[in-house]
Amino acid sequence: MDFSVPMWQQHHAAIFQTNEIRWSEVYRSWTLLFAREGWTDEEVCEAVLRMSGRPELPRFPPDHLQALRRELGGMVREMREASERVYSEVNCPRCGSTGWVLGLPCLEQVVGGLWSPRGNDTHKTVAVTCDCPRGRARNEGVRQHWSKDPLRNGMGVMGIVEYTKKNPSHSVQVTMREEFLAAERTTIKANAGAGSASADHVRAMRDKLAKGFQVQ
Repeated sequence: MDFSVPMWQQHHAAIFQTNEIRWSEVYRSWTLLFAREGWTDEEVCEAVLRMSGRPELPRFPPDHLQALRRELGGMVREMREASERVYSEVNCPRCGSTGWVLGLPCLEQVVGGLWSPRGNDTHKTVAVTCDCPRGRARNEGVRQHWSKDPLRNGMGVMGIVEYTKKNPSHSVQVTMREEFLAAERTTIKANAGAGSASADHVRAMRDKLAKGFQVQ
């Protein structure tokens, strides 16, 4: 057995008896294609074995490639469906079982433990992956997807554990922001009902509430 040749090529050549010279060029092109798409040798091996079990086998190289890619796509769907079945039983109150924790303060706007945008900037939020099983799967999925991009290879999305280490007061910050917005809506509604709402009055009330919540 030639270990310098990918295992999937050896299996494919042995099963389909593709020893002609023309197949060597085909294999070289397919190897580059599968590598660029991020398929491992083991995954393509599995696709070859699955394809060989079909009742009607492909005849020509383009048919073989199409059949292999269908098997690879089917394998991905099977893994995704299996994961969804597992995670469907996960009930996480932190992320709502989505795997993502949304609406967290942008770290660049956190100053001295407060969510404090500069100047007239808005309160920006970020999303991180949860620490539940679905969240960890989301994190790994993003990492694998980015590994296929030379500019993002080795990068990953931040998880809630890492985020909390950087901003341990995020739950208080979010609560304060929600309370401020609720108070602002109440003020606007009250003034509108009284028929005396004015931009200056609403702005003054907002600034007063903001000062009380210590949100700048």
